[in-house]
Amino acid sequence: MYLIDTSLVSLFDPQERAAASDVIAWMERHDRLLVLSAITLMELERGLMALRRAGAEPRALAIEALRDALLRDFGPRLVPVDAEVALIAARLAEMPEAAPLPALLVAATARARGLTVLTRDPDRFAATGVAALNPLAGLPPDVGG
Repeated sequence: MYLIDTSLVSLFDPQERAAASDVIAWMERHDRLLVLSAITLMELERGLMALRRAGAEPRALAIEALRDALLRDFGPRLVPVDAEVALIAARLAEMPEAAPLPALLVAATARARGLTVLTRDPDRFAATGVAALNPLAGLPPDVGG
């Protein structure tokens, strides 16, 4: 199973979708293997609010539509931050040069659930001991349709 991080969710943005058509196609074929962290929704919402404050309403509407589609499509596959994730994230935050809290929470979610993170920046997760892959550098194995 794979946990999609925010950097990869951004590929669903119409402005970026064409550049990653093979990754999008893989994700659509394997959607049953993909889960999404509630932290990704938080990050999207923060970006949406920042766009609105900046007066970038057309861009904000596109991000809002993406957020709503994720809520609809991932509904039962949205992974919450629970006590186990919070405790793991706290331990990860003690590492030298720890990643920002959202990335630590994603890593903790992956560790707690035995997931591999799909991300554009696997190096961000290296110190956490969590498996992370950049599908733009090479798609995960095709495990059937």
